[in-house]
Amino acid sequence: MASVALLNFPFLENLPSWNTKGIMCCIVIHVGISEPLYYWFHRLLHTQYFFSHYHSLHHASIVTQPFIAGMATLLEHLMMGVIIGIPILGTCLYGHGSISLIYGYILVFDFLRCMGHSNVEIIPHVLFQIFPLLKYFLYTPTYHSLHHTEMNTNFCLFMPLYDSIWKTINTKSWDFHERTSSGKNERIADFVFLVHLVDIMAALHFPIFFRSFSSHKFFVKLFLIPMWPFLFLLMNLSWVLHTTIVGTFYNLRGRLH
Repeated sequence: MASVALLNFPFLENLPSWNTKGIMCCIVIHVGISEPLYYWFHRLLHTQYFFSHYHSLHHASIVTQPFIAGMATLLEHLMMGVIIGIPILGTCLYGHGSISLIYGYILVFDFLRCMGHSNVEIIPHVLFQIFPLLKYFLYTPTYHSLHHTEMNTNFCLFMPLYDSIWKTINTKSWDFHERTSSGKNERIADFVFLVHLVDIMAALHFPIFFRSFSSHKFFVKLFLIPMWPFLFLLMNLSWVLHTTIVGTFYNLRGRLH
């Protein structure tokens, strides 16, 4: 899709590295066009024909994981490309485009999509208590998880504002987020597999870092060495706080693993 864009819009080859006005322009176009466009396309995907022929693949599992964000049919990927492309191309046509904008917008877009499907709540509820309106402009993993369990609600891309406007917001959203964020919704596991990491570099073979590495025999890869200081700090922080890290969990036959 990027190649097609370059062929049709040659001016994209001569963009500056940075343009501050472009950031604001992109945000306005995203909020005003991409968000409502995605909302109504998502609503369309939940009609009987489109859900059974296309969108059911994305909802194959009610337990979300980051990779599910990209688990979709060709039609959905094409439409998502349009939704991503409108703010970028629109900003460039206004004369405020930049290389930083293109890469930054796509990275933030993908990060938010993966965060929403992560099934791990990382946004503290106290943030919404301090800034009450923020909850209408930023969704959370618990907010989107309700869409996968109760599919007639929470259709938005990243902004619950549009669910609120068109009356599809799940009434459990904020209470569920508060319980999950505060830890009141925690359940004691029936089975626990505890991994003891004996080497800092070996930790990168744990699935929460690089899932693909966990299926390979351990050996030090040179391109991972720059990550050593970060892992060393993380190790010491875990030691000071006396905490363990939950890598993954799932329900099997009614039991939490």
